[in-house]
Amino acid sequence: MSRKSTIDDYISANPFSDKVIDPAETGLLLANREKEKELLDYVIESASRGFPQNIAILGEVGVGKSSMLNYVQAGCQLKKGMFFSRINVTEDTSEEVLVRSLVKDLLDQVCIGLGSSLIGLLGIGRKELVREIDSRVRGIDVTKSIRRDLGAPLLKIVTLSSQIVERKGRPEDVFEVLQLLKETMKIIKGDMKAIVVLFDEAGYVAKEKSITLLQRMKLIFQSKPFMLCVAGSPMLFSEYSRVEPTFPNLFLPQNRISLGPLELADAEELIEKRLALVRKKGKGTEPFGEKAVQAILRESDGNPRRIMGIAGYTLYLSRGMPVPVGPETVVKASEVAIMILGKDALDRLREDMQDICMAIAKHPGSTFEEIRGFVGRTLKSEIPKSTINPKINELEKLGYIMIERSGREKRCFLRSFLQKYCNSLAET
Repeated sequence: MSRKSTIDDYISANPFSDKVIDPAETGLLLANREKEKELLDYVIESASRGFPQNIAILGEVGVGKSSMLNYVQAGCQLKKGMFFSRINVTEDTSEEVLVRSLVKDLLDQVCIGLGSSLIGLLGIGRKELVREIDSRVRGIDVTKSIRRDLGAPLLKIVTLSSQIVERKGRPEDVFEVLQLLKETMKIIKGDMKAIVVLFDEAGYVAKEKSITLLQRMKLIFQSKPFMLCVAGSPMLFSEYSRVEPTFPNLFLPQNRISLGPLELADAEELIEKRLALVRKKGKGTEPFGEKAVQAILRESDGNPRRIMGIAGYTLYLSRGMPVPVGPETVVKASEVAIMILGKDALDRLREDMQDICMAIAKHPGSTFEEIRGFVGRTLKSEIPKSTINPKINELEKLGYIMIERSGREKRCFLRSFLQKYCNSLAET
């Protein structure tokens, strides 16, 4: 009697990782993002011809914003005259962090190691600084006349960067450093079309800091050759508008990309693309099968990161088992994956938003009026009742809850992954 084929017969490793896709693989491994990639290709091509445009990529946590930033980064690397700096914004990001990152990234791209070496000079005396810059300039493969022209702007870049480090930076300081970087890069490279600054927002806990930082940098991104590509939550422009009403004007309507959840066909495509990396034989998604993919989609609400987490743990539980994997294994795997992903998602919210989620978890299907009634009775934080409705609407846009509308009545439900996590908290 012949042995039934197992998971290990079809694949050599588990390819489902929540690591950010390498720029070289981004175009191959993204699912249901062709329209967005087409727009980004157009914008990158325009920037490479000297016409940069700012871009915003919006969506809930885990929907693929960082992967789309990778796609932009890869496009910049393939185009002549395109330079980039990528900054992961956290609650500690400041002008100091920004300037250090830009100086290092941009000068390293025109001369390997130049940016890193200049950053190491911050804070030393002027005579020693001039001597060190001269020695580093001599290591650049350019003519003697260009080397002479480089010394002064590089000295000023390091001097200004030191000032920003030593005291609270001003928008004018950052702007002047970037202008000097632009001129320096022109001297070394000549044909410079765009400097792309990629802001990968660290999440909702960092938004106040990142908004203030970008507000102070507004002047920079209004002028050539600078181009801003920012990834953030669906509420990003609403938050920006509260701090700086004109900031959204930097982004043309067609350059605001909103990423949504995946449908069944998209989930199948995503799984198949990942399995193709480690497949030994066969085609399609045999290790999962149609019912298993449906279960993955249902348990993940179509969120790519949750799809990857559930699919990956399902493979772990299924090692050595015959194919295809059944939906019951998916459900078992999701119980573990969802606990972790649900906690991560809830931790990103402010305490008042967490409390509203917990109230909805305890009373699924509650109306707005009923949720307002829970304030002061079941919630820990003090939330003005007048702010409940806007906060509920914000949670919907962020992908945390669903609102079922029937006429004028609105009933609230947590997304299934979050409801399961909240249920587990109630049981402990």
